[in-house]
Amino acid sequence: MWREMIAMETDERNYQTIMRELHHDQPYEMARGIWDTLDAAGERVRDAGGRTSYAPGMEQLKAYVRPPRQFV
Repeated sequence: MWREMIAMETDERNYQTIMRELHHDQPYEMARGIWDTLDAAGERVRDAGGRTSYAPGMEQLKAYVRPPRQFV
């Protein structure tokens, strides 16, 4: 990606900040958005009298995971 190329030309602290945003924070926010959408759809189904269940592992989408140590 071009963002990584630009990040390589900056100092280490900025590089780590950019890498954390692109490779940890944004993917987490996307996964959280998927979970929120599914949860809202499940609420509508339950309000209408239906039942919902999630596949194994789907609960992990809403769990926060600490970033790797290499990110500042």
